[in-house]
Amino acid sequence: MSFYKNRKLKKVAKENGINFDGPMGLSINNKLVSEFGYLLRYYTDGELESFTDRGQIHRVKDQVLAAVDQDLSNSKTREEEALGISRATAEANLRNLKAIVTALSNYHEAEVA
Repeated sequence: MSFYKNRKLKKVAKENGINFDGPMGLSINNKLVSEFGYLLRYYTDGELESFTDRGQIHRVKDQVLAAVDQDLSNSKTREEEALGISRATAEANLRNLKAIVTALSNYHEAEVA
């Protein structure tokens, strides 16, 4: 990998709060990414279960963001109904999912550029 590309990827990672070497694995904005796999699975209709393939994340980004926004406009989110959690917790989880998907998509764009 060229010096320029490596520098660019480090910049994108920093701007998006991505830490590939966290003590428990990949984290974004200090949130452990693997903990949001159940939401990714839900909002991709079971197509994706993990965040390991950034190309796939990039491909479904718009679908996930639109589905999350649609769910947030409902009186109760799917997570509230299914798990009985509070609206505030559900909204925070969905904001975190959107941030994770966006960050990984941005990183993928920089990788393939």
